Order: sequence, then C-alpha cells, then structure tokens
Amino acid sequence: MKIEEIEKKIENLIKEGKKEFKTRKKTKYYIDSEYCIVYAKAVSFLLESYNKQTAGKIDTIFDEKIPKLFDNKECKNVLIESENLKNTDIKIRKKAIKFFRSKALGESLGFRAMIFERPETFKYLLSALKKEEDEKNIENLIIAIGGAYERYALKYFEVPDVLYSFLNHKKADIRYYSVIWTRQMKIKERLDILQDMQRIEKSKKVKEVLKKYIEICKEDLK
Repeated sequence: MKIEEIEKKIENLIKEGKKEFKTRKKTKYYIDSEYCIVYAKAVSFLLESYNKQTAGKIDTIFDEKIPKLFDNKECKNVLIESENLKNTDIKIRKKAIKFFRSKALGESLGFRAMIFERPETFKYLLSALKKEEDEKNIENLIIAIGGAYERYALKYFEVPDVLYSFLNHKKADIRYYSVIWTRQMKIKERLDILQDMQRIEKSKKVKEVLKKYIEICKEDLK
C-alpha cells in the first residue's frame, strides 16, 4: 500500500473513531478512553504498515495524526521519563530505565501496550542504550527493550541489530542478558552466532544460558 493510501485510511479510521467516541458511554476504564476508541484502530493499522522502508514516512504520520499526550498521569510520566533517559545524573537515568523496564514486563494491558506501540519509545530506549556506560543500567535497558519487543505489537526493526551487538560485551552479565532477551529475535544467523560465542565464552553463567538457547534454536530449525 502506498503512503498516500495509508494516510487516507488513517484519516478515515480516526473519523470513524471520533463518531464512536461521541456515542460511547464514558467510564474510567482505558478501553473507553478517547485514545483507545478514537486512535487505537489507526495505530494498529500503522503498526501493520511499519517496516524499515516505510518507517520515516509512518513516523511523520504518527507525529501529525496521533496525539502524544493525554489527560493521564501515567502518559505524562512516559514523556518525563523519556527525557530523563538523557540526563547526565546516573540516578535520574536509573529511575527512568527502571520505569520503562517495569512497564515492559508489567501486565500487557491498556496504556502499557500504548507505550510500546509508539516508535519513538524504542528510539528513546535504543539511543539511551547506545550511550549508557553504567553496567546495571545497560542490563535493565536490554531487559526493557527485549521484553517490550517480545510482548508488544511493534517489532521495531532496529532492535535486533542493537541487542545482538551486546553479545560481545566485555561484561559477562550483559552478555548473559543479551542472550536471553534476543530469544524472540529469530534472525537466521542466530544459531551460528550463539555457537561461535559458546566456543570462546569463559563465564560459567553465560555458558549455561548459551547451552539452553542453542538447543532451543536447534529445535526451532527442525
């Protein structure tokens, strides 16, 4: 589908959503919220169209058509913590990273899903991961990104390359979490990568997790 057709479809879905919202009985539940009724179908359609080739243009549609801020404390916290990922104070970054980790691994309901259906969320987290130097923060970012990629609708195309690069990290714990949280990123080279890693790995903890996921890879290939 051409971008022009995608834009037209989004406009129609939002228009239909606004009509439905006017007649919908209002409750405190997310499923009856303005975002869920007016924009959720449009967002789902955008996610279906999202890939490496269309990403830039669909990002623009997100920015122009889909609101970022709602009258919701948690939504405002997302924006605040996204900015805090860039803070020079390690304690502030740590708190922000833990916020996203908790959302990525929490119940897959309502607004949590909304966070990880937005391309900019992955952009914030990947940018933070590439720059972070604190070992614990790196581990928690890998868990947050890997968990969100595994559980939510948007399989942001840059995630596998970035997380796979941490399999070569000098710190064993970071290699350990990278093996675990790339488990759903079934790139065709995964088995070869893990086996090559296993041949040179010195950490007992990492060797054990490598053995487990190499066996899973072999089963997947049968």
